[in-house]
Amino acid sequence: MPNATAKGIGFLALLALACGGLLSATDRLTSERIDRNKHSHELRQIADLVGSQPTSEPRWVEDVWQLCNGVALIRAQTPGYGGPIAALVARRDGRLQGLRVTAHQETPGIADFVARPNDPWRQALRQRAPDQLGAVDAVAGATITSQALLALAVDALSKPAASPACGP
Repeated sequence: MPNATAKGIGFLALLALACGGLLSATDRLTSERIDRNKHSHELRQIADLVGSQPTSEPRWVEDVWQLCNGVALIRAQTPGYGGPIAALVARRDGRLQGLRVTAHQETPGIADFVARPNDPWRQALRQRAPDQLGAVDAVAGATITSQALLALAVDALSKPAASPACGP
């Protein structure tokens, strides 16, 4: 019987080695394409947020990218009700130009406004300075989530500006 056990263990080890090799090969074959797709997705989100395609590659300095047109993009994250909320914030002249949630785990149905850039609550945040965001009412039923987004926006608007990334 020990011989059958050894064969079974050997078979499982060989199977595990084969699976590991396939996973490693898949990672090597797809990682570059996945990175390109992530970069392309980020650029599309930025274009949607600022209204035009950036004229240069992202140059993030401590999560701030100062565009040549005076808009600063800020990557931010805050705890929400269901987990972390990640977002891109566009700022011009100290005011909120736009807010794009890039990842969240909030409750579907209740916090759908998080993922809708044209949601009226989110649109009402535009052109506000940090001190004006405190006067915005929370979304009924999603108080923690909406307050988290407001705090994220206030924090992002207070980040120092970076040097503009103009030119090649």
